[in-house]
Amino acid sequence: SKTKSIKLFPLEFSVCSDESGKPYMDGEHMENIYVSLSHKNNTGVAVASDNGPVGIDLEEIKERDRDFIDMLLSPAEERIAGVQNLPETLTRCWVAKEAFGKYLGKGLHGSPLNYVISQFNNDEFTIEDKKIKTIKYLNFIIGWTI
Repeated sequence: SKTKSIKLFPLEFSVCSDESGKPYMDGEHMENIYVSLSHKNNTGVAVASDNGPVGIDLEEIKERDRDFIDMLLSPAEERIAGVQNLPETLTRCWVAKEAFGKYLGKGLHGSPLNYVISQFNNDEFTIEDKKIKTIKYLNFIIGWTI
């Protein structure tokens, strides 16, 4: 079977936000397109899919204190994530949880501990059987659901 391709000009669709701030596509042929956006300073990222909800996040790599770690990771998650290259690893954990929250359409709701990292392998996380891929770009970590 042949996949149907639709080409659109940027003026034919818009990215809007619902009352909770979740982005969605508006325009003809956009009813089955899911989108997620993130930005930090002057850098932004986006992901779109016609295969169900998606989530993406972008965060700057920086030093984090113990309070941040306790707010982000349970002791079990901290053991899974390890401590090598700590600022980068912690940023990857944050980004993975944020991307997962966006995938659910909820965000973090102030409690990253609600989303439990069950696996972490180099740059890929698993939260509730959903994979989140992360990469380093300049001084940022980008993570998105796959």
